Amino acid sequence: MKKYLIAIIPWAVLYAFFYYTNIWEINLPLRDFWRVAFLYITISLLISPIISLFNLQNLLPWRRTFWVISFYLALVHAWIYFYLENLYSKTFFVPEHFKESDVITWVIALALIIVLWITSNNLSVKTLKWKWAQVQSLVYPLFIIVAIHVAFASRFDGFYISVISILVLFRSVAYLKKDPKKVSFWRPMYLCVPCWYIYDEEKWDPDWWIPPNTKFEDIPETWKCPVCWVWKEDFVLLWEEDKTKEYVNTEVVSKTYLTSDVIELKIYSMSSFYVLPGQHARFVLKDSAWEFIRAYSVVSYIDWILTFCIKINENWRWWRILKDINPWDKLILDWIYWKFTLNDNSNPKVFLATWTWIAPVYSMILHSKKSENILYFWVKTENDVFYENELKSFSNLKYKIYCSELSENCDLYERWRISIDEFNFTPKTEFYICGNPAMVKDAIIKLEENWYKNIYFEKF
Repeated sequence: MKKYLIAIIPWAVLYAFFYYTNIWEINLPLRDFWRVAFLYITISLLISPIISLFNLQNLLPWRRTFWVISFYLALVHAWIYFYLENLYSKTFFVPEHFKESDVITWVIALALIIVLWITSNNLSVKTLKWKWAQVQSLVYPLFIIVAIHVAFASRFDGFYISVISILVLFRSVAYLKKDPKKVSFWRPMYLCVPCWYIYDEEKWDPDWWIPPNTKFEDIPETWKCPVCWVWKEDFVLLWEEDKTKEYVNTEVVSKTYLTSDVIELKIYSMSSFYVLPGQHARFVLKDSAWEFIRAYSVVSYIDWILTFCIKINENWRWWRILKDINPWDKLILDWIYWKFTLNDNSNPKVFLATWTWIAPVYSMILHSKKSENILYFWVKTENDVFYENELKSFSNLKYKIYCSELSENCDLYERWRISIDEFNFTPKTEFYICGNPAMVKDAIIKLEENWYKNIYFEKF
């Protein structure tokens, strides 16, 4: 509320200045309301490039503030116009009146403004899911339409030219300089296969009294992963050569509980990515003790919105951080990685996944449009099933869901573990397996016994 009160002050000053000085020879207050509304819309669109260029992250909450105020000012402008047209000319409901270009563009702009306002809340984010970003992108055609409306109304003067020019300039410069800051390093990093914890020599491990810049091979053999407590032998080398670390500031769009212990996290990034189906993103998280990195597979990447599904547990360090995350909060992303990716060809594909490890598999299915696909998905109980409605929407996908502890009266899913014994696949079939090590190992053994060669897997 404080932000809105602060943002209204310049509106009051600007309106008083426009109205009392009559600087543009404006005789009707509706045009003064619209000038300030247009200015506030422009400011809301300027905040993202300003943050990108000058790293002024504190401006982020103001983007919604200026947009909401501009919405109400635009409504006042529309109401005054409606009132005056019916008071003096009685032409508002005359069909010929709607043939005028300025009225047509005004009606279209008003409709878009209302749609954007209605969907500018957390409930809409949860309801629309990935389509929410597409709806919100209507702000860009809205800006163009309102500019055209001003031109048709013969009010396109130096004020509008200056405002639009500034917006185009800032967004163009931000787009050309959108690559995040890069820092090169020449050190290996090690990934914990079961839980994806990454040992970075610069991040070290104060929980085990491992000092900074300790090489992985110099860590005592008694050391365990600080997250899942496996031994050093369960770590694999990530990089052996020079790599580039790219930190990106992101904004949480929504956090939705898919089940009692699985959340769907959507984040918005002002930096664009090239995400291959199956890759994961690394988050830089920080608690009271130290900073650490967690990796999560990308479910989808649409309109700069990255979606993740994450298993939660009160005893896990990263969940103690994520549970307090809310929409519009910020997270730091350490780019996109990994080689477990989809082969985009027409070969039939079979996907096997357990629990939230369906995330990379779902991403592959989303992009696998050239082939017929089969999915085998395992969770513990029927209450743990998620994404079933989304899976039904794929026309080229057949799927089976397995539950190891299925209720006696539930006949929607298969009982027990994933089984591919009763199915015959063509020699060209590609298998993508992602899940716990026991399932992955068992599936690979069975497939190799039947002479299948196109087997790709990831275990955690």
